[in-house]
Amino acid sequence: MRGEDHPVTMDAMESLGNTYSMQGRLTEGKELVEKSLVMKRKLFGDRHNSTLNTMINLGQSYHNLGMLCEAVELQQKTPNLILETLGSDHPYTLRAMVWLGNSYGSQGRYDESMNLHKAALAASARVLGDQHPNTLDIIVNLAVSYYRQRQFNDALQLLEPAVMELKAKRGERNPRTLQAQNLLDVIQQELQNPAPQSEVNQTSNLTHDATVQQSQNDPKETLVDALSLHTEPNTEFIAGCTKSRAC
Repeated sequence: MRGEDHPVTMDAMESLGNTYSMQGRLTEGKELVEKSLVMKRKLFGDRHNSTLNTMINLGQSYHNLGMLCEAVELQQKTPNLILETLGSDHPYTLRAMVWLGNSYGSQGRYDESMNLHKAALAASARVLGDQHPNTLDIIVNLAVSYYRQRQFNDALQLLEPAVMELKAKRGERNPRTLQAQNLLDVIQQELQNPAPQSEVNQTSNLTHDATVQQSQNDPKETLVDALSLHTEPNTEFIAGCTKSRAC
């Protein structure tokens, strides 16, 4: 009979936590992933593949709960550990980079966010290919970064071919395909009907907390936030953005 500290038990605990998170039971999910990480660190150490994967997932759990300070603190450590242990092109490395980039974006650190997404995209395209689903997920994240900085033409140039590939690979009714298509529609609307400069200036002068509050009331920003939400923490690269608080 397997005990609580058996690797299979720990993986099952983490899997249940991820399932809770996907169901919106974020606090319960976080608590299970936290417990799994404590046990894996004790059994395997920080540099074991399973521990590193759990660290990534816990950082995303913190993010989804709006615990951005905790998320960034953990996510900043994780890529270096993975890089030293598994190398720059390992899927865990790329996933950690993307999720840290999204946490930076949620904190308003847009340049740092975009740089990480660009680096992850270049690595994913080199290792997996331009049309791999994981690469397409990273493209969507980078398009979100461009959107947040009102670089709509750059976002459009990235997103149009990515949406076509998502439709071909995942199907037109796949939730991620639909979200990417909706973002593309929003970007096209912005280009056709740009906001007056006074509104752009007003938005750029908002504090981060005010920007978060505005995003909760703006259907377009709600879409952008939803686009980044992780739905499969163990395997997918798409990264998340929910309500946040200042550090």
